[in-house]
Amino acid sequence: MASATRSIETLLKELDVLTPLPSGGNLSAPKRIAALALYMQLACGLEADLALQASMAALADHLRTTRGGLKKAASEARAVMQFGLPARDFIPPTAESSAHLMQAITSALHGVNVREATQVRAQALGGVRGGRRHGPRVRPVLTAVQSLLELARAGEPDALAELADIEAMIRSATNVAHVEDRHEATRRS
Repeated sequence: MASATRSIETLLKELDVLTPLPSGGNLSAPKRIAALALYMQLACGLEADLALQASMAALADHLRTTRGGLKKAASEARAVMQFGLPARDFIPPTAESSAHLMQAITSALHGVNVREATQVRAQALGGVRGGRRHGPRVRPVLTAVQSLLELARAGEPDALAELADIEAMIRSATNVAHVEDRHEATRRS
């Protein structure tokens, strides 16, 4: 564990000194998280999500941000990795050394605009922010019943029959629940 921590510290130093930005500063927090995660993926063979989590954990103290800020930076780093770098046709080099690989990663990341990467992700996910798809806001059963109601209003006889069956099932289930509640109340008395 000590050697892993030492190698991460070495990588963090490399991140700080490699390929300075034209403005003279270092990589932004999302790009630093993405750079370390990409390095872990390419050099160590870690799976993308695991590499991102490990990178976020390793950089947490170095970024000096709040917990929420760190989560946002990690989310943006995911967008950079999934949408920013592919848009720039980043092809990972075969690394001769860790410095060569880190140099290639940081050089590629300098050209990525984090805001554009997150916007492309939002478009790809249908406007959902955060990089993870959420479940539908209306459950599929409710949507199906709403469709049946529309068909029934339009005069479709099969839709009316199916709605009647659904209503009977709901009443039956409600009656069973009331009977179970009564039995439970009787047992307590």
